[in-house]
Amino acid sequence: MVKRLRLAAALAWLALASVGLPGCAYRMPAAAAPSLPRLRLAAQSPRQYVVRLETGGIKDYPVPADGRVTLEVPGARPRCQVYLFNWIRVGGGADPSKLWRIEVLAGGKSVRTLPLDELLRLPMDPSQDHVLRLAE
Repeated sequence: MVKRLRLAAALAWLALASVGLPGCAYRMPAAAAPSLPRLRLAAQSPRQYVVRLETGGIKDYPVPADGRVTLEVPGARPRCQVYLFNWIRVGGGADPSKLWRIEVLAGGKSVRTLPLDELLRLPMDPSQDHVLRLAE
């Protein structure tokens, strides 16, 4: 009888410890791989434009006469996500790629700015370039 009581007490303590002790859990989201999205500026004279990619650093891409530009987007890893009891999200997990943006410049002045993830939602032409139309 005493053995069963000790076993029950040990199991009760184990169950309580497994629920109460874990506290917070950290999860590392999967990293986004680097990509090479293609953009085509639909404008009368695309050579006057420069496409600026801001991803923590700034890289400018002069636009050729056909308006096609291949952007070099680096990979990104979101920060760890913090969960209480491995169930309730309490913080972290900001994705740096959500802050990245593309800016189209003409003569050093901004003509159009859009978030990088919006680029991927632009319509595509038959050659699989994302088309950004600019009014001149």
